[in-house]
Amino acid sequence: MTPTRPCAHGMPSAASCIVCMDEGNIAPGHDGPGPEAMGRPFPAKFDGDCPGCDLAIHEGQPIRRWSDGRYRHDGCEA
Repeated sequence: MTPTRPCAHGMPSAASCIVCMDEGNIAPGHDGPGPEAMGRPFPAKFDGDCPGCDLAIHEGQPIRRWSDGRYRHDGCEA
């Protein structure tokens, strides 16, 4: 992720300023910080796929809900 510089135009961050984005102070497509893990891990009730590592989630494996509403293996990165 490309680090952002503070906005010189009065916006809270360069990511929220159209002028900063046009001037190249932020990488195109930057949406801010990625999703974060929420709550405690719990055993999966169903089989599925982990968007963090692209491996299968099997019933009973510890998983965790993330702020984007998806579920990943406990310990996987966004």
